[in-house]
Amino acid sequence: MDVDDLLVSDSDSDSEEINLDDFDLEEILRNESSDDEARGPRSSSPGPRKQILAETLSGRANKPDLDDSTDESLATLLREIMGEEGIEEEEDEVLDFEATDAEHLVNDILAEAEARTPEEGSPIGSEERSDGTRINVVSMVPELEQAKPNSSGLACAARREQRLLKMVGVSEILTPLQERRRSRAPVSSFDELGRGGGLLLERLKSISHQLGKNATVAFQYSPGLPTAVAIHSKFIAIGTDRGLALVFDHFQEVRQILGSTTESESDGPISSIDVSPSSEMLVSGLMSGRIVLWDVMKGVVLRVLDDAHPAPIAVIRFAHDVDPNGSTVISVDTQGCVNKSTLTKSLWKAYTVVTECLLDGAAGPVPSMSVLPPWPGDRGSSAAPAEVSFQSSAGLLAISSERSAFIVSSAPTVRVDFKWPRARRAATNSDLGLPVLSFGWARMRSSAGGGSSAMVPVLARGWGTTIELLASDLASGYRSVLGGEREMPSTIAALEWVGPQVIGVLESNGQLRFLRLDQGGQVFGQVSLVVVSTLDLSGFDLVSSTYVRGPDTRGESQNDSKLFLNSFRVNDEKLYILGKSSLQTARVLSFGERAADLIGDGEWLDALALALDHFAASVKPLAPLEATLEGLAGQAAGEAGMTDVARDPACNQAAGQEVADILIRYLDLAIEHAPVNAGTGTASRSDLRTSHFKMMAGVCIEYCVEIGRLDLLFGDVFSSFVAVNEARAFLDLLEPYILREVIRYLPPEVMAALIEHYQEKGALPCVERCLLHMEVKGLDFNSAVTILRKHKLYSALVHVYTIGLGDFSAPLELMLEGAMEAQRSGQRKGELETVGYKALLYLTYCLTGKRFPSGEPTKLSPAVLKEMTALLLAEALSPGSRKRLKIDADDAFHGTYPYLRVLLKLDCPATLEVLSLVLDGKLVVDSSRVLVQALSSLFMASCASGDGDFQDWPEESMAEFKEVVARHMARGNLRQLPPPLTKEVLEHLATGRAGIKDAQGLLETLLGPHQPWGLEPALVAGLVPKVTEAGYSRAALALHRHALRNSPPEARAASFEAAIQCFLVDSEPSFQRRGFDFA
Repeated sequence: MDVDDLLVSDSDSDSEEINLDDFDLEEILRNESSDDEARGPRSSSPGPRKQILAETLSGRANKPDLDDSTDESLATLLREIMGEEGIEEEEDEVLDFEATDAEHLVNDILAEAEARTPEEGSPIGSEERSDGTRINVVSMVPELEQAKPNSSGLACAARREQRLLKMVGVSEILTPLQERRRSRAPVSSFDELGRGGGLLLERLKSISHQLGKNATVAFQYSPGLPTAVAIHSKFIAIGTDRGLALVFDHFQEVRQILGSTTESESDGPISSIDVSPSSEMLVSGLMSGRIVLWDVMKGVVLRVLDDAHPAPIAVIRFAHDVDPNGSTVISVDTQGCVNKSTLTKSLWKAYTVVTECLLDGAAGPVPSMSVLPPWPGDRGSSAAPAEVSFQSSAGLLAISSERSAFIVSSAPTVRVDFKWPRARRAATNSDLGLPVLSFGWARMRSSAGGGSSAMVPVLARGWGTTIELLASDLASGYRSVLGGEREMPSTIAALEWVGPQVIGVLESNGQLRFLRLDQGGQVFGQVSLVVVSTLDLSGFDLVSSTYVRGPDTRGESQNDSKLFLNSFRVNDEKLYILGKSSLQTARVLSFGERAADLIGDGEWLDALALALDHFAASVKPLAPLEATLEGLAGQAAGEAGMTDVARDPACNQAAGQEVADILIRYLDLAIEHAPVNAGTGTASRSDLRTSHFKMMAGVCIEYCVEIGRLDLLFGDVFSSFVAVNEARAFLDLLEPYILREVIRYLPPEVMAALIEHYQEKGALPCVERCLLHMEVKGLDFNSAVTILRKHKLYSALVHVYTIGLGDFSAPLELMLEGAMEAQRSGQRKGELETVGYKALLYLTYCLTGKRFPSGEPTKLSPAVLKEMTALLLAEALSPGSRKRLKIDADDAFHGTYPYLRVLLKLDCPATLEVLSLVLDGKLVVDSSRVLVQALSSLFMASCASGDGDFQDWPEESMAEFKEVVARHMARGNLRQLPPPLTKEVLEHLATGRAGIKDAQGLLETLLGPHQPWGLEPALVAGLVPKVTEAGYSRAALALHRHALRNSPPEARAASFEAAIQCFLVDSEPSFQRRGFDFA
């Protein structure tokens, strides 16, 4: 790593910033070497410049940003300077501009740039001060850095572009909002309203009072103790141990008492009860095994099934009704017999029953059964899709033995769709507990992909302490849900789906936990289960039934277990929990209710964090985040509307807008209560206001990015910051989101403000590197190009033109115009070099098949390369250039070939080397002749007249031009040259002052018998003494041979003798012997 590439900044914000570029290390070493010898190798008194450097480098000792390799390099260099180690001189890397291969040329440029580019991990983009704030190093050095004197201009340009791309390492963005989201934890305590942890616990007072009263009344006068509960949209039914069904409306008034205590003496208690979701029927299962179907509103018995089961009913449920004139009931008894009873209304309003045995009990008891409820509808639609209707009408149910669970389709014919064995790890655990099932509808990523989601049947199973999920994608069957497995602290006693994203889980120790499904990926069936709230029900005396367990596989007896299938029910996303003297409901508070509670308590960050969690779980799965980008791009292209997550028809409009409204309310309130600057002398007050708005900006940006509302971010939010003159706080925080490619589009007004902001900070390169990571196809090109050209952000300009418009010539023209402007002013040499070398590097990349500025391989069509070459070789400025440069038609300041001329004046050797790629004729066919004509016109006019720009053309540049032409003549790329140019090239090589190692070899090739250009006798006569003086005996031999072939007979003798002499004076013996053959 080059030490002069490292920028040192003191940790104290008030201290002076030191740039090591101010120190020429090589000069320090040279100038102090004599002083070292005088003081002795072990002298402890270093020279003054060494002392400066030592103090400067030692200031980096406490810099945490520097990696180990950087610290080691600095320490080693310091020891060398202080005389502790010997100094080893290294040769400077020199760019080989004589390379002819295209890849060789570009690789050399990049190699030199890389040699001077800091390593990955060095503090290029930003540094962290001791107070924790981050500083932008780029803003300290305009245009990244001025070119080093010892570096070639082209290599420095490549180095600048590499830095522009390498300074993208951004640490994780951590905003106050993210910290709050991470720190939020479930709450188990409840206030006097029963709210806590997002739960609302409510005791149904009137019903509970009635149940408590029943428990205290003498048995003969009491309806009995509660045994089971079922919930209908119109009423609540509670079965009792005296065989009665108490029907309450939702105002908690008793409306019906179904059954009689006389019958209960023979049938026993109601062991299970259920209500039809699509009618007003109730079915009760009794300890006697009888099943009774009731019309609740009329209070009459519709049908009694006396012989359906020989054992007590354990659980009974209505299946999804297929026939509007009938109902299907699934019943399970304690011996494991599972029946399907289809009740159909006849013409005489009587019900006929067809009972079909699904399981005969031979496989053992069935501790759990769950029926898939009707499809709940999606996005406000009352009709289910075709594939959903098929699944629902199939009458899906899940049953479980003590070994496996089964998904069974009960209609139109009975079949087992899937077998779900018990987890292998628990197969030998005798204390595993009983399986509990809940079949429901959950929102999952669509198997079709694209980021959308759909409601699909999901079976939740609790077994022991483990919860597992099994989902159907309605296309390829059932799959275990990735991430849908969670260990609970205690054995699971019951579970129910409380909504499409929430599961209520009751543990054996009385803890009720609500788990939320978070979508964990972009594929079907990938979720995570997160505990959102916990409630302690250990003080409630819950109604349960006893499950008698037989011996285990080893013949050992097992403890009986409690079942809560009939006291743990759900309706309308509300969990009903039946106790012996009370009925409680627990529900997860809606997003709006929880947000209102937090806002009411002034906990705005918690409310915003809650909104983001809600969005991620409920709204975002419905529409990909990219919808916003497409909407913004459409608006920029002139469309009337704007697509966003909240307005897209594929998402929940109300929920999305509610999430956005919370941010607007927060923004308005935060601005209203922002600290106010009290005038001069109040720096601390000003700092407080700045910190306040930066915190606000971080929250707003993070929030809008998460909910995909970039229109809101760059609309109402940005306007609010502008209105209070605090846009700089907003703009400062955009950069990391852009570099991480989270934000890939900026509206024109925000783009203009961002550029102006960084221009004031002296850090325009920050804007440029941001633009290199943005989506340009949705930009307003006219506005973007105007802004970028105005601020001379040419790398971003190239990105916009080449990626957005596929135009490679226009950015080259604009860069060359910028160089002309700087050249014309005569006072902006640094700007001329910056933009000129950038244009030259861009041309090099295009000609060598690399994308600018990334250097990634690309392939440009010959037509594109020819268009770029035609622009470069244009004899006059284009009308567009004249207009932009404000040059009249008769203004001849830039002369002929103005675009080529400005590059040659900047760096003739580098320009000619790049043009060698054109002279090869492999990339741009038929352009070499035009290029030579242009170069000849420029250089030969200079040689002949010495007027205009080329009056003081450096001699070394002229020599460089002639050498490049000579090489391409020797390769056969140039076969038709103007005679004056041929003469100039040959005479230049013949002088011996060209400094070219193979000058004689070039002359031999150019003077050979097969050369296409004619050599006039006068030219031959003039070259002979020059090559002889230079010691080029073989080139002289070629000239004498030419004279022998073209001279009259009387003059050949002298030429022959001179040719023989060339053989004799050659230093190679083998070549001397060839003289005899020649003779």
